[in-house]
Amino acid sequence: MNGAVLTLVVAVVGVAGTLASALLTQRGATKAKRMELEYAERQRATDREIEERRIALETRRACYVKLHQAIRHYQAMLYNHVHTLLREATSDEQCAELEAARYSVRDAYAEALMAVFDDVMDQAVDLAARLDVVYRLVKRFDSGVQDSEDSLDDARRQLKDVSDGIRSMRRLMRADLGIAECEPPSAGDS
Repeated sequence: MNGAVLTLVVAVVGVAGTLASALLTQRGATKAKRMELEYAERQRATDREIEERRIALETRRACYVKLHQAIRHYQAMLYNHVHTLLREATSDEQCAELEAARYSVRDAYAEALMAVFDDVMDQAVDLAARLDVVYRLVKRFDSGVQDSEDSLDDARRQLKDVSDGIRSMRRLMRADLGIAECEPPSAGDS
């Protein structure tokens, strides 16, 4: 009987081992699949985050381009207006172009308001305000009701000073976009 019991025990252990090995294999496969799915989900989340950052950067870049271009154009139109006023009266077409340039700054500002950083927006607000001071001055000259202290030379100086602010804003924009290091060294840095 001992032999029969031993055979029975060996058979039971063999069957139990076979069943346990299948169960352990299934459990290991399930755990591996779960880990694989978790990894894939983490990878998708990382990819989504990278894509969102890329889109945000592209949006800021587009806003920066539009804002910078609008402010530069407004400044150029004011320069043209001042130079024309020094020689002759401005035309209705010139006044309309100046007004369009002014409105393009407003539109670029509105678009950038929710996409760009406060430092850049603060600089843009300051530049727009300074350009609007010159705008009001040239409009007084256009209408012939300028004050005795109004001067077109003063307007030109103010516009020249705005150029420094535009360069400062551009540096902030480039730094935000991560391209500030692309600027070539100045001649004094050699």
